Amino acid sequence: MRFAFFLAFRYFRQPRRNFLARLTAWAAIIGIAFGTAAMIAALGLSNGFRLAIQEKIFANAPHLTVFRTDGGEIRDWNELNEKIQQIEGVKKVSAQSFNNALLIGKTDSAFAVLRGSREKSNISNLKSQIPNSNERRTTNNEQTGTTNQIKIELGRILAEKTGLKTGDAAEIVSGSGQIGENFAPVSNKIEVAGVFETGLYEYDSTWIRLSLADAMRLTGKNLSTVSTIAVETSDIYKSNETARKISEQIGAGFKILDWREANRPLFAALALERRIALLIIGLIIFVAALNITTTLALSVSERRFDIAVLRACGAGARKIVSIFLIEGLMLASIGLIAGVLLGISVCFLANQFDLIHLPADVYEVGSISLQVNAGEVLLIAAMVLFLSFPASAIPARAAARMRPLENLKN
Repeated sequence: MRFAFFLAFRYFRQPRRNFLARLTAWAAIIGIAFGTAAMIAALGLSNGFRLAIQEKIFANAPHLTVFRTDGGEIRDWNELNEKIQQIEGVKKVSAQSFNNALLIGKTDSAFAVLRGSREKSNISNLKSQIPNSNERRTTNNEQTGTTNQIKIELGRILAEKTGLKTGDAAEIVSGSGQIGENFAPVSNKIEVAGVFETGLYEYDSTWIRLSLADAMRLTGKNLSTVSTIAVETSDIYKSNETARKISEQIGAGFKILDWREANRPLFAALALERRIALLIIGLIIFVAALNITTTLALSVSERRFDIAVLRACGAGARKIVSIFLIEGLMLASIGLIAGVLLGISVCFLANQFDLIHLPADVYEVGSISLQVNAGEVLLIAAMVLFLSFPASAIPARAAARMRPLENLKN
């Protein structure tokens, strides 16, 4: 084998007499290098986008969501909270309410979602603040002539859209009571206590965060009923096991939505996009590897006399195959090393100068960093060498089948 390596390395260093052979050799190296770099960058982009979305979801959405199977409100949620909190694997439990509203700001009005949240509640102290849902309410201006002390936090995009900032007064129009005969739109004055940014366009452009009690004051609902129970687990990757324990404990009438199930369409789309990108770039590398076949075929044609002498001196067909196979893998390795260095450099520079920006209203996140995984780089390297092996083997076998006497005669 040392003999095969010695000759392969010598042939590899030796300048080719045929211009077309030199051209195809460079085409093979450059094609593999750019294909490898593109695949590393594509995987880095896919990983970065998935991790960014996942991080934002974990920071702003519950790991588990408990709600009634019939879609109704959850009554006496404090008792349910206490029961869920005792279950192994549960880190934090909070009651939540979600209601649609219209936010009227300085420059514009916009649709908003009132997200009320509270971990613990003293209902007896707060009931007096909740208006009766069966009575038609009037606006705060008509009742007191003063500004309501309800304080809210706005998503950054929603605040920009309505021209509001911290300390400004605004108006929220929401529904009083239940849908039906007693339902009536009600206007309330509120104060902007802060502006938050989650990084997810859907939340930053619609969410209004406030306390559960204030959310009930705006919508005229009873504080003893909430929309959902949000559960944060100790281990997000074991949330399905925690969900099973909660389901066994709270009984029928409730459904538990896991974060994977809630975001299944999104993660499925990301996985499909990743597979298609790898397939397309893999085809590019395959086409580049075919240049190795052309290069070695021309090399075999140039060295017919050398092959004939080697065969006459006793070199077997296996040694001839090994020489040209090693030469082809050397070509692929040069392109692979250059491609890995180029791909990692591109990812580093993109992260260093924050070059990857996406339209947030389409992709949810505005900017992402490319995440390079060492295991995936090794997998790409293995795939490149795997594709290069048959491309090198075809002309190598053709060289081994040459008849030495005929070549020596000519």
